[in-house]
Amino acid sequence: RTAAPSPQGGQPPQGAAWLLPDVVKGVAHTLLQGGNVLFPIDPCGVALDVIHALGVSLPAMGIATMQAKMFVVAPAAEGVIGYCEILAEWLNKSQAERVYLPESPFIHNDLIASGRLTIVADVHALGAVYREPCVVFAGHPSLRFGPVLHFLRRWGSNPANALVLADPYWNKVGMDNAWPIMQPHHPVQMRVMFAPLDTRLSSAQAAALLKQLAPAAAITPGAWLHPGEGSAGGPYLGCLSSAHAVLTERPVPAMMDVSLATEVRMRKVGKVTAGRVACLLQERDGRRRLVSASSAASEGGGGGGGPPP
Repeated sequence: RTAAPSPQGGQPPQGAAWLLPDVVKGVAHTLLQGGNVLFPIDPCGVALDVIHALGVSLPAMGIATMQAKMFVVAPAAEGVIGYCEILAEWLNKSQAERVYLPESPFIHNDLIASGRLTIVADVHALGAVYREPCVVFAGHPSLRFGPVLHFLRRWGSNPANALVLADPYWNKVGMDNAWPIMQPHHPVQMRVMFAPLDTRLSSAQAAALLKQLAPAAAITPGAWLHPGEGSAGGPYLGCLSSAHAVLTERPVPAMMDVSLATEVRMRKVGKVTAGRVACLLQERDGRRRLVSASSAASEGGGGGGGPPP
């Protein structure tokens, strides 16, 4: 089944959840027919949601535990998986509750332990663990470079295989065989699912978030609000309207370098003593320094951490 695309352009986007069931059904149908499924997608964000959905739903759809494996092929994949463990504050409610239990809140750890999910840095590392039918997550979503090209050449001529275009950034084109993203790979016989999983907030979610945060000022796309609706209690301004927002500024302390301080020439200006300073601002390890250009150049050339930002 070819999933319908989510609205693009100036319309409020749909959430990702409603498309996941379509993706899972399409993957299950392909695997049951003996085909393989390719996701050209980065190993973070939406990819983790898809892995979670497949890991939970495929066994219930007749896909045996070891009948079809999932592979993530990306140099940064292991780092992404490990980084997830320290971001518990961003989890949804069901996963956040598992943080306080003696188990991982993510199903991908269980999938790795059971052998259903394998993570490798490149195609050559698959070795003896690789077998078909399978589901592969590989980049790049543009279909122009990366390990995804290997699997396109391997599976592209077989109509039993499926290509799921799930990245919302690269898949904004029409639903026909002349997709610009597919042109370098024609003729492609594998079935294509156009299913961009847009994770942006919907207008209803954004309105609920603004109501919860109650900001003093908020700037949102005009398509998300309508005349008469307030944003967190504030007025709505239409397209090309002007708005004035007061932004409070706080002084930020910085240490002046000794060599810079010796270059400053102080002068009496009325009742105030002032000096003109021409310097660069360095910020390292949370500390800010005002340094002269000559000092910054000498530090950079002598291995002192490079030029200042």
